Amino acid sequence: MSWQISSAVTYNARCARSLLSILLHSLQKKYTKPSLPNSTLLFTLAPSSTTPPEVLSEITSTLTQLYPEHVGCISAPLPCQYVDLSKRDGPHSCSLAYALVNGVSFRSTISGRAQTQVGRWHAARQRRTGDANGTMQVNMEDSQMRLGDFSGSDGKVNWEDVWDRAANSACHGIDLDSEMLPEPLRNLDPTAIHNILYFSDKAPEGLATALEGTFPQANKLSLIASSTPFITGRPVTLFHNGSIFSHGAVGIAFNSSPSSPPPVVELSFPPLVALSTNLNVTSSEGNLILSLDSGNPTQLLLSAIQRHGLASLHTTWVGKEDEFYVGVIDPSSQQLTQLHRINAGDPSRGTIALDAASAPKRGSIVRVS
Repeated sequence: MSWQISSAVTYNARCARSLLSILLHSLQKKYTKPSLPNSTLLFTLAPSSTTPPEVLSEITSTLTQLYPEHVGCISAPLPCQYVDLSKRDGPHSCSLAYALVNGVSFRSTISGRAQTQVGRWHAARQRRTGDANGTMQVNMEDSQMRLGDFSGSDGKVNWEDVWDRAANSACHGIDLDSEMLPEPLRNLDPTAIHNILYFSDKAPEGLATALEGTFPQANKLSLIASSTPFITGRPVTLFHNGSIFSHGAVGIAFNSSPSSPPPVVELSFPPLVALSTNLNVTSSEGNLILSLDSGNPTQLLLSAIQRHGLASLHTTWVGKEDEFYVGVIDPSSQQLTQLHRINAGDPSRGTIALDAASAPKRGSIVRVS
């Protein structure tokens, strides 16, 4: 196959309706079916919160009618540092990114990690059953975590695994025996698949595990679709070959020659300002960092903000658009290898909560940005 993906195109429009004329001109004339046979439209659409629903529907209908074979989702707008705000500033602004690709598209319903509930850490979603009198009863037997699953050969509980929500999901929240790989992917030669791209709901762990087990040599890139309850009335909005889905994932696996080497993927991060020197993770649980260099992580963050002039004596001058990150550093190369956004911090307890399934392990070298 001579090509896998066309040049990706991104449009930012102050008015969502203006995207319609752009689509008709660009997709109908620049990318025609005869020149790109058997192609699939891969797209993401990022409307503003005030984009009229009828305009959004018209845009998606135009896209899916022009290319019945498509994979897409509604995503969050690009961060302001990546776009010209003068072109995106508008009450009904909207952006669209798309490319035409060759590959095998798929739709997945493999479940991921169950949504975290408020309450005790071991309380899972309650199951209710009715008795002969119609009375609802709570079945707590299935809602308790079986600590024996995390016990070692000496019978002691491995608390690192208990608190690692990723391990917990693998043992309890993801049943790959009963939920198989998407059918279009089952008969593919793993050596001929070098790249997989997919759009997912908030729980991609099950599909990610299945893809890693079946295509261990392939590069995998996923995008978590944006929450859309106030835009489309769905938790997330995914598009695949004429259907719209509110959960699961949609994606495409790119075909390659088994004899050709897999492409090299370079990992890059947005430009960040380091607020701290290298720090050692001395305690972590789940997605929480409990201590850095045996100190209070939140206080370290606040002190770093003050040192960099983002705070005065009584006020921290940080806007709601500012975000802070914990980056994991490779000790040998001193290069950034992972980046986790900080969700919250507690100055009294000191914990920092990360937007991740699990925080860096004890002994990891990190840097706050």
